[in-house]
Amino acid sequence: MWLLNTRTQTLRYFPSDGARPVYAILSHVWRDEEVSFNDIKDLERAQKLRGFAKVSHACAIALRDGYDWIWVDTCCIDKTSSAELSEAINSMFIWYRDADVCYACLYDASVDNNPRSPYSSFRGSRWFTRGWTLQELIAPRRLVFYAQDWQQIGAKTTLAGAIEELTHIDRAVLLHETHLDDISVAKRMSWATQREATRIEDRAYSLMGIFNVNMPTIYGEGEKAFIRLQHEIIRQSPDQSIFAWGVVHDHGVLEQHISSFADGYEWTVEDRGLLASSPDMFADSAGIDALTLDTLATRLGLSIAVPEHAPTNYGIRMRLPLYALPSSALCFAVLACEQDGDPLALLLRRTARRDNRYYVGVHSIYRPLRAPWQPHFRLFRLPADPARRKAFIDKLTVTDLYIHSHNANPQRARRELEPWQRPLPWSDTAPRRFRFVFQGPLLTQLRNIHGFEAHIPHTDPPEYECTPRSAWTRSAQDGSLTLILPPDAGHVVVLFRSPAGEAFAIAIGVQPPRTIWSQILIRENAAADDPTWAEPALERIWRAYGEAPGTMSGPDQWQAGARRFSSPGGRWVNITFTQWVADFQVDGVADTRTFDVDLDLGGAYADSKPVTSLQSAPQEPQLVDLIITGLQFLIRAYYNS
Repeated sequence: MWLLNTRTQTLRYFPSDGARPVYAILSHVWRDEEVSFNDIKDLERAQKLRGFAKVSHACAIALRDGYDWIWVDTCCIDKTSSAELSEAINSMFIWYRDADVCYACLYDASVDNNPRSPYSSFRGSRWFTRGWTLQELIAPRRLVFYAQDWQQIGAKTTLAGAIEELTHIDRAVLLHETHLDDISVAKRMSWATQREATRIEDRAYSLMGIFNVNMPTIYGEGEKAFIRLQHEIIRQSPDQSIFAWGVVHDHGVLEQHISSFADGYEWTVEDRGLLASSPDMFADSAGIDALTLDTLATRLGLSIAVPEHAPTNYGIRMRLPLYALPSSALCFAVLACEQDGDPLALLLRRTARRDNRYYVGVHSIYRPLRAPWQPHFRLFRLPADPARRKAFIDKLTVTDLYIHSHNANPQRARRELEPWQRPLPWSDTAPRRFRFVFQGPLLTQLRNIHGFEAHIPHTDPPEYECTPRSAWTRSAQDGSLTLILPPDAGHVVVLFRSPAGEAFAIAIGVQPPRTIWSQILIRENAAADDPTWAEPALERIWRAYGEAPGTMSGPDQWQAGARRFSSPGGRWVNITFTQWVADFQVDGVADTRTFDVDLDLGGAYADSKPVTSLQSAPQEPQLVDLIITGLQFLIRAYYNS
């Protein structure tokens, strides 16, 4: 280890830990004209560089504090020697840990404001965004922050609360009250999300000390460095939270969106592996804690042998409790980790060869027009309902698996992973049909919370231009309602009616060649017996949205594909159209546009109480005709304009 004399600013090499003196150490962000190992050997040349002032000030402060030696990464590593550079990178966490004090120079911070303030220059410093400074923040016991003019801002001990709030690193970790090994791998990885490095490999190399692993440094390997880091962690730690990256979904999401999942060859890309390609993939993992194998076995009531995580040519071989979905290639593998007390499971998909080889997760093939969009589903909580959780656990069997570890070419895989950013197959030609899906869980929610049931005309209305009843299909499996429209079909009306007399109607239509439009009318109890309800309601909606009759709008024009329709009585219905990305993945038809239709009710609807029996409610046979008549007024105004 090379150290710099604080008096003479000359280098000296100490070959062993026993011969190493007490020393200070500098943490900083690299800038232009830093003083290198060769530069410091010629002080006259070094003093001409902009970075020399930083070295000089650090030496002066160390000397003032009684230290004869200081380590500065810019000039205490001979970077012309690959062996010495690799040794320094592998030893850096230890060097910062063993230093008697660490001085952190924040060139973009000042002492003019309170460092604990949310908008202080201290909290906004670039120092907190760099990859290497993560270990330089955690490793030293004594860390003192200095501003750009080398005035002291404060110490880590006194600013631990503000630093914890900024970095999400536990105060106990910052103050060395908790050992790093007691923190889950997933949580430690989450600390590194959004931190930058000049070289992409350094995002992995800067984490070796955080996980107490060592590996050769190979600049030029790119993102493979992070894959190697994870393999080293797996070899030395039984912590399975390293596999728990990505958004954690409730178990019910799988059932709610099962019709929009795809897992074919085209989707077998980067994030269907067990290992992450970047620390950023752990952005949602801060709340994940590791479980011991005994704790997991007790919770599940299983006997689980000591797991072996062994990389093979077929993927990573693991032994995990497995729950296979009936009549499906999908299954859940329970991990020894939890979030907020809920055990977590990976969603796996058996390969076409039907052996014990699996990919991780499935892709959602619909694209919401409103952010955020999570295109990949891999991590789930176990069912929350006690009875369903027990049924899930009762069907678990401990199984040996081979799970795809990672894509060998992550850069290429990332390009393949973004089909939703490329033009869809039907973008240049008019589709042959449009499909609109009201998902079963949505209809169940409307029924249970607000008492609304979906109705369509019992007979084809010949005097209107409505789509015939045959265009609707209802799934016997999940109760979803699907409408298929050709481009020249005109429009369709679906009525939602409650026993309390509440009702709203949705009109969906297609303007050739491929423009979708939609309107909603809301009927309130106060207007139940008003035969002229439809036309005034349409006029009120036009005035509210500043639209003239005949100007139809739809999800392509709405912000984020959603729009709220309101009534004078304070009721509102928000409708959102969510386009599927790849219909050809579902039925092989490349010229279909499919939309999930989502509804959200609010305002006075929030105070409504559901009535479970429609038969007990007063019958109003003319209600559907009244609403459809009002909608036809709008439709004809549009087509006659």
